[in-house]
Amino acid sequence: MKKETNNKTEIGNIIRLARGNRTYREYAKDADVNYSTINLIENGSYTPSIKMIQKLTSQKAKPQNGISYEDAMDAAGYKIQDNIKERKSRFESLSIKIDKSTSIEAERQAKWLGKYVNVFERREAINGLAVGLIYYVIDKIGMSFTKVTTDDENENESGEKSVLLSIDKGRIQRWLFLFACNPEDVALELKVKDMLSKSLMQIDTIDMKISIVTNNPTEFARYEVLEHRSPFRGDLSILLVNIEENKIVKEVYLSNYYLDDRSSEFYLT
Repeated sequence: MKKETNNKTEIGNIIRLARGNRTYREYAKDADVNYSTINLIENGSYTPSIKMIQKLTSQKAKPQNGISYEDAMDAAGYKIQDNIKERKSRFESLSIKIDKSTSIEAERQAKWLGKYVNVFERREAINGLAVGLIYYVIDKIGMSFTKVTTDDENENESGEKSVLLSIDKGRIQRWLFLFACNPEDVALELKVKDMLSKSLMQIDTIDMKISIVTNNPTEFARYEVLEHRSPFRGDLSILLVNIEENKIVKEVYLSNYYLDDRSSEFYLT
């Protein structure tokens, strides 16, 4: 019990230093907390939670006299290392390493990761729906295909998907799909131009068709005007899909393996 009393006194002194020459209300406004809480902490009547300490020592709170998050955590009797380990375990499935050198950096990374995971999961779901749509349409038009890759939905850390199919459409024997679909409320991070760059690095494309799939009409329109004008030597198309309506809106060829020969062109729309 004596230790708890000492902690309340120490954290009270630390917060008083962090407040500096500001009033309770001024400090509370900067830290986005209730001013009466600051009063209780400084008077030794209340030990703030870890979340409260994070607010009181954040950059936005402008702590005075060089007071840091570590100072406040130590004064309140919390173990910073335990807090960081707890956060790390929550995200270890994604192999994200949280910097243990400073708890402030760990908190920043944890907040960023929480947002990232949410976007990642939604993007993964939308790209998964796009893959299913492609399979459905190919089957509906009567084209036989088999999956070449052992995992038909290869996925990298950005939520990007690629699917390679084996088909029999004249010269074209392989069809590679690169998916760049995003939630509508998220700025497009998987730019179609990045997909184009990857396409340009493909080798032995005489028997392959490459299709970039996007659900973003603006991105599609940007490259639609390049129909049959891309310098890429290969059968390259771009598809616009509507996930909500479960349909392929449009497909255009940007280039062909033989510049003046479009005989191998075929469409899903």
